[in-house]
Amino acid sequence: MTALHPIDGSDARAVQAALPAALDGARPLALGFAPDAGDEVPDGTAVVIATSGSSGVPKRVVLSADALRASGRATAGRIGEGQWMLALPAGYVAGLQVLARSLAAGRLR
Repeated sequence: MTALHPIDGSDARAVQAALPAALDGARPLALGFAPDAGDEVPDGTAVVIATSGSSGVPKRVVLSADALRASGRATAGRIGEGQWMLALPAGYVAGLQVLARSLAAGRLR
């Protein structure tokens, strides 16, 4: 079990800087909420992200590094690799995935 590292999801540069360690399993991120003292997540967790609550009460979703990488590979397989423009907050899963895909493609600046 590993402690969560809170980070401001509205600060894309902070998420970008913290993402490599999160994907390596060294410092899983808490995006969109402040974790309680002692909150721990299973090994392999990269990010715990708060949902918007569009279907009810917002929830916290645990995303593994493997899941983020698999999503990036699936996207690359479907539409190809290239440069990505981050047009969504990094605190939302869609914005986070732009950063994760860019990192995997070696294009994160």
